[in-house]
Amino acid sequence: MSATTLADRPEARVTSLAALDKALAASQASGHPVLVSFTADWCTVCKSNEAVMAEPAVRGRLEALPSIVADVTAYNEATRALMARFAVVGPPTLLLVDVHGREIPGSRLTGPITVQSIEARLAQAGV
Repeated sequence: MSATTLADRPEARVTSLAALDKALAASQASGHPVLVSFTADWCTVCKSNEAVMAEPAVRGRLEALPSIVADVTAYNEATRALMARFAVVGPPTLLLVDVHGREIPGSRLTGPITVQSIEARLAQAGV
């Protein structure tokens, strides 16, 4: 059996601010925070973060959350606007967004993550 990766989970993949806002609006019905992950194909740390998120201790908790992957592989005006929405400097950046589309304070992780760091953010957000 292969390990589940972040890419195996149901998610919205966006490359523009308009698509992000549409995905956030669609996820509001769940009543849960939304995991927003800024990533890029060329980002090696993003790939190692996916492995951490596939760990059984984390995976089960993440399955309950809507997920939006902000793909900033192509660095252009649209992806710069997408990153500016949450003042993201670059990938990898993970954050939780509440049902009103606002970043949950203290939920942001930038760079390499650990099981402990993602679990702590999820617990803080009540997930």
